[in-house]
Amino acid sequence: MLQPIPRRLTCWGLRSSLRQRQWFADVGTPLPAPALLGRLLWPLTPVFAALAHADDDRVRADLAGLPALLDEVDRLLDAGVIGAAELGAADFRSGPR
Repeated sequence: MLQPIPRRLTCWGLRSSLRQRQWFADVGTPLPAPALLGRLLWPLTPVFAALAHADDDRVRADLAGLPALLDEVDRLLDAGVIGAAELGAADFRSGPR
């Protein structure tokens, strides 16, 4: 439900921004020299974006729909459907796939 959106946003950003690639190389990999690695990652970013379906139109749609999706998550939390002390099926469904 929610997890593909941050994945698409991250992949889209990696494709679009050297600064984000450098940040990702710094915090997301064990490799040294994030400034250099951020530049070296550039040829791979279209592949990551394609695998995540992170094109401009999809990312715009994700951002437009995000407030309603977050409202739904809040509603599920308030209702105890997710986030309770004992995990249920909905908790596992909303997690990573």
